[in-house]
Amino acid sequence: MKGILFNVVQDVVTEALSADAWDDVLDAAGVPGSYTSLGTYPDTDLAPIVQAIADLADLSFEETLRLAGVLGFEHLARRNPALICPDSPPSTTAMRCASPTRPSEGCVRWP
Repeated sequence: MKGILFNVVQDVVTEALSADAWDDVLDAAGVPGSYTSLGTYPDTDLAPIVQAIADLADLSFEETLRLAGVLGFEHLARRNPALICPDSPPSTTAMRCASPTRPSEGCVRWP
């Protein structure tokens, strides 16, 4: 899994809770926690992070994973604005809905 996805989860936790909460999540998850956006990391690192967030926020694993995706989308879009193309006409680039909460607003480019 690309590090940028871990960075997005970090952004969500830091914004919703605090930077200290992110440190607590990493400690509870027992993962390294030094994720660079261009690095590639084991997919298995994500589940303990999500569970640690769920425990901290008193949510289920599924609720936490869903919230991380919904809230994280804005952070991902800010980090990679080229992924979002609401005004681009259809061309050779395949497109699909990007926002689960506002499907008519934006699309994702799939090269």
